Amino acid sequence: MQSGDRASKTIPYNDWVARLFVDVSPLRRNRDFRLLFSGQVISLLGSNLTVVAIPFQVYSQTHSSLWVGL
Repeated sequence: MQSGDRASKTIPYNDWVARLFVDVSPLRRNRDFRLLFSGQVISLLGSNLTVVAIPFQVYSQTHSSLWVGL
């Protein structure tokens, strides 16, 4: 294999960087998609907060790992 063959198979810098990040162009172009996406993010944050808060409250009131597990 010659050095010229190897150089032709390398990925250009812009394509390499573009493969690392998520394409956010639909968020910039489409207002409805932006609203849907932001609503989903808020819903996910609320769900995660609930998953953490309820076991914490149960443990702080009962001091029992059994009740948290149940």
